[in-house]
Parts: sequence; C-alpha cells; structure tokens
Amino acid sequence: MTAGEDTGTFDLYSPGFAADPYQVYGAMRRRAPAYLARYPGGLDLWLVTRYDDVRTVLSDPRFSMSSDHSDSPLFADDAEEHGTQGLERNLTNLDPPDHTRLRRLVTREFSAARVEALRTDVVAHVDALIDGFATEGGADLIAQFAAPLPTGVAGQLLGVPPADWERFRVYSRRLVMPDYDMTPDDFTRNKQDIRAFVGELVERKRAQSGDDALDLAGSLTRACDVEGAITEDELVGILFTLLVGSHETTTNFIGNAVLALLRHPDQLALLHASPELYPAAVEELLRYDGPFEASSLRFALEDVEIGGATIPRGATVVAVLASANRDPDRFFDPDRLEIRRPANDHVAFGHGIHFCPGRMLSLLEAQVALERLITRLPGLRLAGDAPLRWHEGLFFRGLRELPVAFDATAGSGHPAAAGV
Repeated sequence: MTAGEDTGTFDLYSPGFAADPYQVYGAMRRRAPAYLARYPGGLDLWLVTRYDDVRTVLSDPRFSMSSDHSDSPLFADDAEEHGTQGLERNLTNLDPPDHTRLRRLVTREFSAARVEALRTDVVAHVDALIDGFATEGGADLIAQFAAPLPTGVAGQLLGVPPADWERFRVYSRRLVMPDYDMTPDDFTRNKQDIRAFVGELVERKRAQSGDDALDLAGSLTRACDVEGAITEDELVGILFTLLVGSHETTTNFIGNAVLALLRHPDQLALLHASPELYPAAVEELLRYDGPFEASSLRFALEDVEIGGATIPRGATVVAVLASANRDPDRFFDPDRLEIRRPANDHVAFGHGIHFCPGRMLSLLEAQVALERLITRLPGLRLAGDAPLRWHEGLFFRGLRELPVAFDATAGSGHPAAAGV
C-alpha cells in the first residue's frame, strides 16, 4: 500500500476500533504512517501516526492551526450567520502572534502556585462525589464521578454557578463527542447553545464586583474590558476552550485510567503499596490510554513530505497522539502498562507552542481522583459482563460508562488524603 493512499483498509469508525484502536494504529505506523482518510461529513484528513512525525506536525510552522488555510469548503466562515461568533477565536485555532498573546494571558492563570492552591478544593470535590455512592457497593464511575468532577472544579474556577454545571456538561459532550446520527443542524444548534451560555457568563461577570468577580472568568473579562488585552471574540473563544477542554480531558482520563488499572492488577497493587508512585502512574496512564486520541486540526501551508507521503498545501492534518504514545521506536514495550516507566516523554497533552496550558490542573485532578478512589473503595473491580461502550470519533477517547463494584463502606466518613 502506498503511504497515504486510502484503500479503505483501515476501518476507523467501527465499535471494535473505538474499543481498541491500537492494533490499527500499529498497522498504520508500519504501512501508511501518513494516511488519508475520509471523516464522516466528507472531510478528508491526513492521519500522522509515528512519534517523530507527530512531534513534527505539532511543532513545525509549516502546519497552521487556522482553517483560513484550508482548501476544504467545509471550513467556510459562517459563524456570524449561525450566531456562534467568537467560538473559533480560541487557542486551538490561532497561530502566532495572536496565539502567543492569548496563551500568555491564559498561562498566567494556570501557574503551578495557582493550581496548587486549588488542591484542597479538588480533594473536597472528589470526596463529596465518592460520599454519594461509597455506601452502595457499586457505581457508574463516569456518570457519578468522572463527568461531574471536572465540571464542578472548572465551574468553581471559572465562576460558573453550580446550577449551570450540568447544562454545560451536556453541551460540551455533544460538541466534542457527537453521535454519528447527529445532523449538521443538530451540531449547529448545540454550538449556538454554547455561544449563548458563554455570553451569559461574560455578562454575569460584567455585572459583578468585589469577590464575586475574582474568579478566572472575571479576570479574563477585565482583561477584555479594562486592560484591552483581548477582544470580545477572543474572550468568548478562551472561555469556550477552557470550559470544554477542562471537562473532557479529566472525564475521559479518569475512566480510561481506572479501567487500565483494573485490567492490570499488578500495577494497581503497586499503587496500594507505594502511594508515592501516583505522579509517575498518572504520566504512564496518560501515555498508555490518554484522553485525547488525536490533536486538533492542522492545515498545511505548503507541500510537506512526511511519513513517506506528500501532504499537499491546504490539506487538513491531525497528529494521532494515541498512536505516537504506543510507537515502539520511542517507547520500550509500548503496549505494556508500567507505572515505573522511566523517561516517559509522551505527547498526551501535545507538544510545542500548543502544549495544553491546563496540564497542571488536569494532573492535579487526576492524581487526587485516582488516590481517593483507590483508597476509599476497597475491593474496587469491574462489574457486569457486558462489553464496555466507547464514544465514537477520532479526537477524544473515552468511555460512555464504567460500571464498577467495591466493598461498601459505612457512612460518609473518610480517611485523610494521604499522598495527594
């Protein structure tokens, strides 16, 4: 097979692929490391799967984040017509110098010190959710824990009222993990709902003062209105990115990580015996089965030779992070989960100037969540015999549900959070 030739050999949209894409990605790396596939909706995507090539796509200035450079009519700018203006003016769609300016503003809000100051609140959110089912002996860890946790943490950080957390969680999930039966009109209506939600949040921040306006959304709104550092559309785009990205990253990671540990009891036993391994375990779990299957879209600014193929100017390209993280040319025995793995230079959060700015918060949530689940739910195990269901799509990787059983504990009292 010629590199990049789409012969239909790789079935990227079956339930089997969604459950375990890694064998297919292994075949791609060997036979077609730059592979042209047609995504549902008619978009042609170049999938780049080798570790070194993925890092190139993520950092080479010949690949732009802006769809202005696409040769596909699917990227026509109709945001104003549809009432979704501003959503596209975000960090995942911009190149320098605009990206540099906006990223600097966001990065200062996610400094290590600011994130660490959130630890007590994150532990409280985690324990409150576990309290809700610890006496039951079983739970769906997605619906009852992994989904509401980041919604609550991000909601508190950004200043979203608790009554609105579930509303935005639904919008976010429909956007980044749409079912294949969603029509274009359904998708547009959901984006309109998101744009209205973010607009309401901005107006609420403008009406607040004092301590009520000290959250992240309030800070960014002042950067727009008082400092003039960003435009109205950029304010909407940044808040949109933070709300969606913070939710899906953590929800998917927790589900994937717990499943991986339950399927590898030797690694779970290591964590029980050595809690100091949690930080390294999170990094390895991100590599092994991370929350992002592929990067956001890139667009070739010129013809680029990569993976034995010529990607033409204007083509749409994605770096397949999940494949890169299982590349045997970079990782020894990559299909093995090893929480003591040294030199774990994975690309689960991307690479280059678009490296995820919220990484520190995601790592904090992940470490606290895993430690508290494993500590507070003795005998944690998978429940039921039905096959697990995964969300379809090439960009985010996550479970629809994760039924577990455990030894029920009495009351809502819980031990102190040791090691987190």
